Amino acid sequence: MSFGKYKNKVTYILIALIFVGTGFGFLVGWLAFNSGGGGETHILNIQGSTTVEKVCTLSAIPFMGAHPSIQLTVSGTGSGAGIGTLINGQCDVAMSSRAVKSAENETAHTRTGIWLRQFAVAKDGLALIVNNDATSTLDLSVDIIKAIFNGTISNWNDISLPDIGFSGEIQVVVREEGSGTRDAFNSLIMGDEDQEFPDSQYVGDALPMTSNQMIFDEVNTNPQAIGYVGLGYLGEGVETVYVDGVEPTVESIIDLTYLIQRELYLVTLGTPEPDSLTWEYINWHFSPEGQYYVFESGFINVRDKRDNGI
Repeated sequence: MSFGKYKNKVTYILIALIFVGTGFGFLVGWLAFNSGGGGETHILNIQGSTTVEKVCTLSAIPFMGAHPSIQLTVSGTGSGAGIGTLINGQCDVAMSSRAVKSAENETAHTRTGIWLRQFAVAKDGLALIVNNDATSTLDLSVDIIKAIFNGTISNWNDISLPDIGFSGEIQVVVREEGSGTRDAFNSLIMGDEDQEFPDSQYVGDALPMTSNQMIFDEVNTNPQAIGYVGLGYLGEGVETVYVDGVEPTVESIIDLTYLIQRELYLVTLGTPEPDSLTWEYINWHFSPEGQYYVFESGFINVRDKRDNGI
């Protein structure tokens, strides 16, 4: 299902990753100009998770290269916002870093008579990160992680924590409300996705950020901080936290030894028609080409990907 507009155009020029606001991702697309007639361009609007946005931004250029009649806009607004936009008929595909909620599905059906359909195109691990000044690897249990994030443990000198060279108050860094990454962390660690129970709520001075990258940047510059990001956002400048003795890696997620993991989704309103452009977009991401860009984004492909050298 798609509501994109058609234009009579033939020549296409790439718009290279235009930043559209802190934490809200990028728009990617093709500018089309008249050059004497021919061809129609169809616009597909993709909105939602800033985690999945990394996949969809990277895959946009090769997808449009293989489908010159399709123009994509990709915008990271958060999983909840993207699904809400989809239900309201304002985008073609929502990106979500957690499963569709029952309430969202009920809302979709009440308003449109159609159920939401989610497609798991990737796997991801949620990695705890601390500043690179750590003098040794931090290894925490799930219970200790929860205690840090709800404020029960608030100081790096707490006897429950190993000495990694930090001291003073712990700065907890989290995602904002409506974030799929926040919901996944809450479900897997805090014990309650909606944080209705007191011990599942974040400590009062927790610092909310609107993207994985912003959490990474805060932890990178703040030796007191601890936060969580998707696997695709790990990089130089932070140290990953082991959970119950297991490091978050592609291998430990695949073999299920690292337990803080999730799936990443593309979501549509109903099942797209097999000959629709929306279906082509979804289906392409399951192809070896599409799964290659899932892997290149730093996440885990769920189907065979093409070889790197092709």
